Amino acid sequence: MPSAPTHTEVDANNFPVASAYNFPVASAAGSAVVVKAQPGRLCNVVVTATGSGTLTIYDNASAASGTVLFALAASAALGNYVVSLPADNGITVASPSSSPAVTIGYS
Repeated sequence: MPSAPTHTEVDANNFPVASAYNFPVASAAGSAVVVKAQPGRLCNVVVTATGSGTLTIYDNASAASGTVLFALAASAALGNYVVSLPADNGITVASPSSSPAVTIGYS
């Protein structure tokens, strides 16, 4: 008996809406941590350890500048934050000192 076809929901750019990959970013990892150096989709951010600094995710393939996709406030609670935004250029995280540890879900 043949198996049932699978269905993956995609956005207008044909990137899966649900995260296909995860990228951990340690607390205070640096000023420009490249998660994905080409277009994609920022799906969610999971805070795994709190921090007193802010964390910002940019639509950029190599630098922590440009369009902000997501900003996590200082002392954000642990948990999953659904973002679901296209990243036209790439995904780069600015994780300065005292920022929280997170796992980035993307496609």
